[in-house]
Amino acid sequence: MTPKQRRFVDEYLIDFNATQAAIRTGYAAGSAEVTGSRLLRNAKVQTAISAAQQQQTEKLGITVEGVLRAIARLASSDVRKLFDEAGNLRSIHDLSDEIAAAVASVEVVIRPMPGGKRGEFEHIHKVRFWDKNVALTNLARYVLDRKARLTPFKLSPLESPTDMPKAMAAIVAAVAAGELTSAEASGLSRLVETYVKALEAVDFDQRIRALEENAKRDETT
Repeated sequence: MTPKQRRFVDEYLIDFNATQAAIRTGYAAGSAEVTGSRLLRNAKVQTAISAAQQQQTEKLGITVEGVLRAIARLASSDVRKLFDEAGNLRSIHDLSDEIAAAVASVEVVIRPMPGGKRGEFEHIHKVRFWDKNVALTNLARYVLDRKARLTPFKLSPLESPTDMPKAMAAIVAAVAAGELTSAEASGLSRLVETYVKALEAVDFDQRIRALEENAKRDETT
């Protein structure tokens, strides 16, 4: 990758605008849109952008689950939780983490009390939430996109409890390869554990029956 392409990667990571990144890198403004699009299709540029994004998310501790949890929190925000049982607006310090995260801004307007005495003022609180429709749209887009690109995961048949370690190793490998999310892996692991317990129960029952049959044969001989 050339130094100019590296500079484009750095500029693109600022605002993810390929056209502006191309201009800031020094490419001609008149053809910056075409240039930016061409650079984003370059395999080396794509690899560099992906690596930088991965490094940034790891440094900040950002995970897919964390982002989805934050979006879901905004999408399910309930304005009723701003008020106490008496209908009074709660203090900002008394808001739950879920509601506090959903609040975009709080504006306090102080004005003379209508019909009040001189020097009497009223306080009006204007609370604005983050756009719930945007949160719902992002959440729906992720779910639908995930279903559209879902990769079939093949798990070897579990014929006995001794196959469980191999199955768990395959699940871990699938997570590492990006074929499964950690949530999907967790659900699949629980399914494997349940199935193995069922195998163990059947095996135990068969052993008991075999012992009982042997005991009966011994009594008749």
